[in-house]
Amino acid sequence: EIASCLVGSEMCIRDSMWLMCTELGIGCYWSSPSLIKYTNDFLNLEKGETCLGFLYMGYYDEPIEKGYREPIENKVKWFSK
Repeated sequence: EIASCLVGSEMCIRDSMWLMCTELGIGCYWSSPSLIKYTNDFLNLEKGETCLGFLYMGYYDEPIEKGYREPIENKVKWFSK
């Protein structure tokens, strides 16, 4: 239970950083490569700690594409009593 809560927290932090990178014009990419199983020793993680992936960040030459968002009404069905 605690582990899944921590993974959920990590996802929120990662997504917040990704959004901030987009706002600042910094490219961002999340990956959990197959080599991740070897990172615990390299990063000197403590017992019980694990690396879930890498958040790559950097500047890019191409202009950022304009995103399209559908109205929330197309995605959510509201229930009333």
